[in-house]
Amino acid sequence: MTKTYVPIVPVTIQSDSNGQLQNMPSVYPVTHGQSVDFVVEDPIQVVVSFDQSSCLTKTGPFYLDGSDPTKAATGPLEVLPDAAGRYPFTVAPDTSSPASGAYKKPGDFEAKQGELEVSPDPEEDEEKGKGKGKRD
Repeated sequence: MTKTYVPIVPVTIQSDSNGQLQNMPSVYPVTHGQSVDFVVEDPIQVVVSFDQSSCLTKTGPFYLDGSDPTKAATGPLEVLPDAAGRYPFTVAPDTSSPASGAYKKPGDFEAKQGELEVSPDPEEDEEKGKGKGKRD
């Protein structure tokens, strides 16, 4: 059996000209074996945290700094093989960071919500479906 390339699902975080977080897609569909990479594309500091539990190999919270290329992304985080369902997360401005600027106070910038929705790999469904409905 050959292993096929599994893409990385990017969760792109951007801000407008005032530094406000822009809206993101509400749901990011992922499957087992895929990886997720939270990426900040603008010079802002954010915290990404899962609201309850995480479906990824690392649970966070993840502190990202778009002004530093070495801290602007989490890098690929693999979806856990036993994960299923929806995993809500929040992207909020990192007000604890000195680089976030003294003018920014908690509550000045609105957090954004998203979800990773884990569904089985189509090949997994086929494997599980084999033999169903058949009688000897």
